Amino acid sequence: MIVGVSGGVDSAVVAVLCQQSFPDDHLVLLLPCESDQASTNRSQALVSHFRLNALTINLTPSYRQLLTSIAPNRDGNSDPVCSQIAAANLKARLRMCTLYYHANRLSYLVVGTDN
Repeated sequence: MIVGVSGGVDSAVVAVLCQQSFPDDHLVLLLPCESDQASTNRSQALVSHFRLNALTINLTPSYRQLLTSIAPNRDGNSDPVCSQIAAANLKARLRMCTLYYHANRLSYLVVGTDN
């Protein structure tokens, strides 16, 4: 089982349940992407406290490069609110791709959380 941990309660609970259900076959991914330090600290504390199998992959450089490559020119014709939403959704999609990459690599299942 593989789960992405964000620093929130929902992913923390799922991560610990995965560890309890699959002690040797779980992986927790910490995937910061322009994340605030408090979330990162909570995720790291969870991993440390429960001794979870974990891997940290900083997606910030990839996110910024992708956004630079695909974002339209700032010509004044795009809606800034829509652009902010699109950029925020891109972070979630990068995390999803990373989770599924590692799940395929390890023959694990992705366990998702939803707010």
